[in-house]
Amino acid sequence: MTTDLSIAKRRLGRTDIEVTPIGLRVMQFAGGKGLFNLMFPEISQDQKKAVVKAALDGGINWFDTAEMYGLGRSERSLVDALKSLGVDDADVIIGTKWLPLLRTSRSIARTIGKRIHYLDGYTIDLHTGATVSPEAAGTAH
Repeated sequence: MTTDLSIAKRRLGRTDIEVTPIGLRVMQFAGGKGLFNLMFPEISQDQKKAVVKAALDGGINWFDTAEMYGLGRSERSLVDALKSLGVDDADVIIGTKWLPLLRTSRSIARTIGKRIHYLDGYTIDLHTGATVSPEAAGTAH
C-alpha cells in the first residue's frame, strides 16, 4: 500500500505562487552564528539534509529563512540540502526576511544581494520584513 503524502497547495495572495499551508522554517540551521547562535546548537549538514528531506517527503514545498538566521548560514544550508537531494528551484518556494531593526527600508537594496548570493541560484519567491515587537527591540514604553 502506498501512502500519498501530498499536501494541497494554496495560491499565495494574488500571485501565481502555489504554497503548502505549512512550511519549514530553517532558523535551526543557523546554529553557532548570528542572532540565534545561543538558541540552537550546531547540527551537521547531514542532519539538515535529513530535515529537509523529511519535509519534502511529507509534501511541503515552502521553506522560510532570514538574514538573521546565521547571517546567511541557514540559507546556504537549505540550498546545500536541496541541491544534494536533486531538488530544482521550480519545485520549492523560498521565503526570506529582512530585519528592520535599527535600519530603514533603504537597506533592503543593500542587503538583498547577500540573500541572492547565499541562496545560490534558488529564487527568492517571497521577501518580507521580519517583525520585531517593541519589547524585543527594547523600545516599549
